[in-house]
Amino acid sequence: RACAIVLTFILQAAAKPVELTSSDFDQVLTSGEWLVNFYAPWCGYCRRLHPIYDDVSEELKSEGIKLAKVDASKFKALGYRFGIDGFPSIFHVSAGGAEVRRYDGERSAGALAAYARGGWRDQPASSSGMWSPLAVPARAFGALINVVISMQEGYEVVRLHFNLSHSVGLSIVVLLTAGLGLLLGFILSLLLPPDAPGAAAQPKKND
Repeated sequence: RACAIVLTFILQAAAKPVELTSSDFDQVLTSGEWLVNFYAPWCGYCRRLHPIYDDVSEELKSEGIKLAKVDASKFKALGYRFGIDGFPSIFHVSAGGAEVRRYDGERSAGALAAYARGGWRDQPASSSGMWSPLAVPARAFGALINVVISMQEGYEVVRLHFNLSHSVGLSIVVLLTAGLGLLLGFILSLLLPPDAPGAAAQPKKND
């Protein structure tokens, strides 16, 4: 009986949508076809969709159709790459990530299952090729967004720790940025060789 309970638990867990993070997102979605739900935990519409989305995953598991979800409030750069402007946002990813389609249909189990089974083929790709959110340029953009977000979060931590106002904090950031620019320029001037004597252009003499 214990083995049966464990087996049932494993099967139920396997039927759940895969929870993706920034560390496995690209690797997972570039393999096979996926339906991906970008959600936020505080979103009421998302909370209502969760059990429906789980049911669709359970229904389609025997057909090899895979569903995933991403907490876009936590992994913001992934949301930026897909142009997320509201929650929940559902996308179909195919062709190894080369084609992406935004789902705009009903958020019912029947409509989602029909779309995942092949209804997406009737819809042109929202983005494809080098413009796909999973292509190299989008990944580079996502990495840049992560750096910016980390800087913003670091700034807020420092500002709150020292109880600084936004105006004072921004002034410090500007001064530090200018100082780092001057320091970098000074270091480059030391590393780069000076111009050779007499290298400057001489005025041409008339014969």
